[in-house]
Amino acid sequence: MASCQGPTENNCSIQSVEQYNSNFNEKEEKQIQDAIQRLSQREDPVNILVIGPTGAGKSTLINALLGDTVAKVGHGAGAVTSEVKVHEGAYEGIQLKVYDTTGFSDTRGKSGNSIVKEIAQSNKFDLILICVKMNHRADEGVRKMFKVLGENLRREMWDRSVIVLTFANAFLQLKNIKKLPNKAEIIKSEIEDFQGHVHGFLSPTLEKETIDEIPFCIAGDEDERQLPTTDDWLKELWNKCIK
Repeated sequence: MASCQGPTENNCSIQSVEQYNSNFNEKEEKQIQDAIQRLSQREDPVNILVIGPTGAGKSTLINALLGDTVAKVGHGAGAVTSEVKVHEGAYEGIQLKVYDTTGFSDTRGKSGNSIVKEIAQSNKFDLILICVKMNHRADEGVRKMFKVLGENLRREMWDRSVIVLTFANAFLQLKNIKKLPNKAEIIKSEIEDFQGHVHGFLSPTLEKETIDEIPFCIAGDEDERQLPTTDDWLKELWNKCIK
């Protein structure tokens, strides 16, 4: 998997992240294209579950993934989605079904706990995208979400999960970040810090090896694909998902 190993032991260096990014296209483009060809020939659509706290940018991410405004985007404090909704689309000829969940623990729809239990029972999802707002790594709601996920998702589900840190563009515009140099280093440090938090959240219920294998991606605005660490965050996210 495309993740850094053992962030709590500080062995995921910025240099290793840069090395991965520089080698990704050269060494793995053919592998990804072969996978796209296989997936595009699949009879059944690829089922993707998008889960995360209220306000984590799930709808915005789904719109970007499917290349269309299919999910209603919220602008207030409340959740937009009150139940699980299914959106259909395609990427590079791959037929997709994207399941948009209510904000985690939002009691107006299905609770995060009940959604996760349904996920564990059905085992029907090919990919699970766990969305967290980039600067909310230590939020109590995020901690509770990972606790529930760790207690309910089996190992094979974590093998097809990606943690997506959303609102990268907004993060870079924060007052304490905006004027700082080396934005790429800041993002990489933020990812490493978040990896450490995830280790703390999941270590009571998951083995270290499983946690280390969970890949991280960043997501920003659909019309601003270039970020300090990538030329196209959406393509990079799709590549990791396809792997």
